[in-house]
Amino acid sequence: MEDWFIHVIVIQYIVFFLASKINKRYLVTITIGADSILTVIYFCMNKPIGWFNALWLFAFGMFAAKYKEKIINIINKYYYQSLVVSFICFVLSGYVFALNKGAVWANVFKPVSGMFLCLCICIIMRKCRLNSPIVMWGGHRSLYLYIVHIAVWSLVRAGNAIVRLWVALLVTILVTEIIYKMITFVVNFCDKKNHLKS
Repeated sequence: MEDWFIHVIVIQYIVFFLASKINKRYLVTITIGADSILTVIYFCMNKPIGWFNALWLFAFGMFAAKYKEKIINIINKYYYQSLVVSFICFVLSGYVFALNKGAVWANVFKPVSGMFLCLCICIIMRKCRLNSPIVMWGGHRSLYLYIVHIAVWSLVRAGNAIVRLWVALLVTILVTEIIYKMITFVVNFCDKKNHLKS
């Protein structure tokens, strides 16, 4: 089974890299344009809804990052209104998608629902901050955790489901930390070399 999320996110990173090289000022616009083209390509290839969902959630993240100060100001000024509106929009768009699942036009509401859910969670986190070391650890390594746990789960063959779960969890944590340390070392090494050159 193809790991579609990894496929889509790698393409998004390539698009992001190329867009930043073309013109950083229009990074979001170029990303949205590229995602529109990719949407048509994936549609013609009959790819599942998850592919489109990942594309447009990434584009939404880019938009939110660019205009974060304005968005945060609106949230701070109209906190409860923003929370209620984003939650209602999440529920309604999700309901429309679930009710009409299978219809081509309904696929638009899947990423829209995801965008409002992300916004709703971000609004909640403005008031409820998590400073747990475990949460911080997972946050810094979230991409590695996602990639590693799929491979580990398919490799672990313990007979007992509970044993398999704990073994997979421990191996995932260990492998994730090793990969994270290795990549961090390489990135820091490259940064030092670039710093010395400049």
